Amino acid sequence: MTGEIDVSNDSSSDCVRLEVKPVSYAVITGHPLQVKTGDDVHLSGFYSVGAESYQWSSGNGLLTDASAMETLWTAPSTKGSYEITLTINGDETDSINVEVYDELPIAIATTDKTLVYLDDLDSSAVLTSSSITTNNSAVDSIEWQIIDQPAVGSATLSNTSSPVSHFNATVVGDYTIQLTASKDSVSDYSELDIQVRERGVPVADAGSDIVTFRNQSARLDGSGSHDLDGLPIMYTWSSDGGKLAQATQAQVDFVSDTVGMFIATVTVNNGSHSATDDTTITVRNRLPLASDDFHNPLLGDVAAGYLHAFDSDGDPAFFKIVVASFNQAASFF
Repeated sequence: MTGEIDVSNDSSSDCVRLEVKPVSYAVITGHPLQVKTGDDVHLSGFYSVGAESYQWSSGNGLLTDASAMETLWTAPSTKGSYEITLTINGDETDSINVEVYDELPIAIATTDKTLVYLDDLDSSAVLTSSSITTNNSAVDSIEWQIIDQPAVGSATLSNTSSPVSHFNATVVGDYTIQLTASKDSVSDYSELDIQVRERGVPVADAGSDIVTFRNQSARLDGSGSHDLDGLPIMYTWSSDGGKLAQATQAQVDFVSDTVGMFIATVTVNNGSHSATDDTTITVRNRLPLASDDFHNPLLGDVAAGYLHAFDSDGDPAFFKIVVASFNQAASFF
């Protein structure tokens, strides 16, 4: 069943088409697809279409229940690539490959600091990898990488391939460092989050980006802002469009009568220092609504009634009525 909405000219229609076909096809999902010898893989045919029967097969390994919609496959004792096949209704098939290894890497990352102050004498964080394999042996290689930082950030790592690395930053913000541990071309990942701050400066948090509609109030939430020393903070909101209500509160309401993308900024002050943060507001236009209910029809040569249609944003609506009759022509006037 497919519902149709024409958005090319901000218009909509209450129209549904039913398409009935004797269609069936098999779909496999499996997790994980990289395992150690003897480990289990969860298999499911839940997303298969039109399935009345299930049959699992594999050249090796053990299936817990070969005729169930969901089952477990236990990897054999020999490493390699193994294909598992699902057959539904006796003819439709789908297959996946599972890679089996003697051992897998386990990425283990720690840091001596999750909060760093720029003006401290020791403003670096020490990152340590204790990565091993599932057999408690050493991994082949590791790699440190900064995967998230402020747009103007220029943080550095003293060594990207050593078990111990030093993280240094010069810009306030939130940073994410990823450790990759590899063994026999297989990789595992671990992440560390580090906050970089200045002493005495509050933290501004304008909340998540939001999507709203024209002429509809949206709540902006800056209550995640705080002062690291516990001092009270004052809020000031501003935006490059739309209107803000109660712009000196932690939470404010934003509304716009035009569509577009807007930036709202919260500034927090603890009496001595200030900090700012932005959030993006996307304002969209709602589609008009049309109803296919034909009210108060009169039997005979002329059918009289009315159709419901309206625009949620209050815009004028333009109507186009198309009539299809199986027996004879019909018209509106």
